[in-house]
Amino acid sequence: MDIDQWIQFFMSIKNFMKKNIECHYNINGKGNATGLTNEQMLILVNIQDLEPNCTVTKLTQEMFVSKSAISLNITKMEEKKYIKKAFPNENEDKRIVYIHLTSKGEKVIEDKVKEIKEGLKEAFSGMNEQETKIVNESISNLVKVLNKGCEQ
Repeated sequence: MDIDQWIQFFMSIKNFMKKNIECHYNINGKGNATGLTNEQMLILVNIQDLEPNCTVTKLTQEMFVSKSAISLNITKMEEKKYIKKAFPNENEDKRIVYIHLTSKGEKVIEDKVKEIKEGLKEAFSGMNEQETKIVNESISNLVKVLNKGCEQ
């Protein structure tokens, strides 16, 4: 595969994710059942990945956004009961605040993952068994290569 094919591949993934995530979460969170913006949904996913030691600092590093942007969204999501804050024990730095998903936050992610899986099933429904096997093996190999590249 040449570099242009790689770029096309990653752009296709980006477009698929945009179709299946961003279209459900707009700039102000209005017009969807969750009341979440696209950025807030991405924050929830990152909190899930970083738990149990998720902090605002870790989120800013993971998402490449400012602390003020994260803090503002954290406050809004806490009001909506998608997340909760936990404070450190006596031996830790008191300035650190841990962020955890609530059951409501976990549920919204779980529901979105189900939607994405259904979208993938639909996208691949036109493939026969052999094509599906080849794609699965290729994706598995690609994940290994990309993970190895991240370790270096």
